[in-house]
Amino acid sequence: MPRPRDTLTLDLFDWEPPAVTVGYGEDVTGRGPLDLRIARLLAKALQDMRDEGVDRGEIALRMSEHLGRSVSKEMLYKWSSPGSSEHRITLDAFAALIAVTERWDLLGFLPGLYGYAVVSDDCREIIRLHQMREHRQKIAQHSSAIDAEIAALETRMRGRR
Repeated sequence: MPRPRDTLTLDLFDWEPPAVTVGYGEDVTGRGPLDLRIARLLAKALQDMRDEGVDRGEIALRMSEHLGRSVSKEMLYKWSSPGSSEHRITLDAFAALIAVTERWDLLGFLPGLYGYAVVSDDCREIIRLHQMREHRQKIAQHSSAIDAEIAALETRMRGRR
């Protein structure tokens, strides 16, 4: 009879590396016009907050405080509704929504449209370190090639004397 699995011991093969970038995938945004994709993003972020016990009224209140102007829960409904084409979220309200909900995945949407990604400061430093090491390696390779060419020229010049 097989032994029962020890649930208290971590399985090294179950480990998943932490995400390097933030952003929702196309499974959330879908395809189509930009305004519809943004509405889907907002709906997902607001749904996630509701699942955590924070309703749209509370989010609207926090956004109002953050912006210094009134934001109602009805505005949140309109902004997140794909059918409400006349009501689109402004950039400052989008920034406030990110700030008050801490839904950092929202940050990745706009840069992702243009082939860029949003990374944390820690990851940024790791990426920069990797770039610098790669650059140093290329310099070393070029330096070796130059040294070899210099040596070959010196040998050729010595042979002419």
